[in-house]
Amino acid sequence: MYRGHLPQVAVMVETSRGYARSILRGILRYEMQYGPWDIYTVPAGRLEQKLPTMRLPGKKGIIAHIVSAKMANEIRNAKLPTVSVFPTDDIQGIGKSLRYFVEVRLDSAGIGVMAAKHLLECSFMHFGAVGEVYHADWSNLRINAFVETVASCGHIAAVYPIPNKRDWAIEQKHLSKWLKSLPKPVGIFTATDIRARNVIEACKLADITVPEEVAVVGVDNDDLFCDMTSPKLSSVAIDAESAGYESAKALDHLMHGKKAVSTSFFGPLRVVARRSSDVLLVDDRLVREAMHFIRDCYAQPISIPDVVRVLDVSRRQLETRFKKVLGHSILEEIKKRRLHQVRVLLLETDFSLDQIAELSGFQSKNYLVNVFRKEFGMTMMTYRKTYRK
Repeated sequence: MYRGHLPQVAVMVETSRGYARSILRGILRYEMQYGPWDIYTVPAGRLEQKLPTMRLPGKKGIIAHIVSAKMANEIRNAKLPTVSVFPTDDIQGIGKSLRYFVEVRLDSAGIGVMAAKHLLECSFMHFGAVGEVYHADWSNLRINAFVETVASCGHIAAVYPIPNKRDWAIEQKHLSKWLKSLPKPVGIFTATDIRARNVIEACKLADITVPEEVAVVGVDNDDLFCDMTSPKLSSVAIDAESAGYESAKALDHLMHGKKAVSTSFFGPLRVVARRSSDVLLVDDRLVREAMHFIRDCYAQPISIPDVVRVLDVSRRQLETRFKKVLGHSILEEIKKRRLHQVRVLLLETDFSLDQIAELSGFQSKNYLVNVFRKEFGMTMMTYRKTYRK
C-alpha cells in the first residue's frame, strides 16, 4: 500500500492542554494498532485548528473538538465521516450541527460528583465552587453536580458569581474578596485546573493559606501543570485517552461504511490527590492526632492498641470519640488508608500483588485480595486494567 491510498484523517484537537494531548495519544494508539493513517493536525490551540485540504485518493475522515459554530459548519459542509470528541452545546449554532456527527462525550456531572466525594471524605463542612469564565455548559454540569452532591450530605456549597468582564487583573480581586467571605476551612472545587490555579493565586493575594484554610481541587490532571502549581494541585483525572481511542475506532468504522455508536460517554477516573487538598480537618485533638499517626504508619503492622499507646489514652475513650467525630471505627480508618495506598500502587506502578500487600500494611496477599474484592466488588487486577490509563 503506497502513501496515496492510506486513509487521511484530519485531527482538529488542540495540543496545548493535557486532556487534549491524552485524546491525541488515544487516537495514535488506535492508529498504531489498526492503521496506518495519514494524520493531519495543527500543533496549536483550539481556536487555531483548521480543516486541511486532503487531496490524495483514498478514504477520508475527521476527528474534531468543535469549539465554534464556524468550525462546526465548515466540517459539516465537508461531508466527510466525522467524530466529534467532547462536544459543547452552549455556543450558538453548534448544538444543531453536531447532531449530524458521531459524538464521544465526557460525563461532566460525574466529575462534579467525584470531586464532592473527595472533599467530603476530607471531612470538610464548608464548600465552594468556581466555574469556567464563560459559563460553558460542561462547566455548569460539573458545578451543579458538585453542589447537589454536597447538598445530599446536608451541606451548602457557595458558588462563585463570575464577573461579566474577563480581565484577570480585575477578576482576581473579586475572587479574592469572595474567598475571604467564605467560612474556613473550606473545600473548593473548580471546573478546570486553570481555574484552580486562579483560585490559588487569589488566595495568595488575600493572604489565605492553601490547603489549611482553602483546599482546592481542579479537573484534567495535567501532570506538568499540576506539579508546577504551588502548592501542587489535586485534580480529577478524566479518561481522555480512552475517549481518543474510541473516537478513532468510531471514525474507522464510518470510513469503511460501518455503523458506529452515535454517542459514547467517558467519565472521570479518580481524584489525584496532591498537596492542595491534603489536610486533616478534625477539631477533636485526640482524633486528629490518631489520624496523623495512622496516616504516617499505616504501612507498618499497626492495630488499635498501637494507636492507643502512642496517644496515652484509654481505648474506650478514643474509640468513642473516633466514632462520634468520623462516624467509623479506628480499625476502619486504618483499613481505609491502606486500601487508598493499594489503589495508588495498582494504578501508578507495576508492582506485584505481594509487593503491594507488603507496602500497604496488609499481612498477606490473600487477605488483601479478599478485602479488596469485598470493598470494591472486583479483583485487584480487574481494577488495574479498568482504571489504569
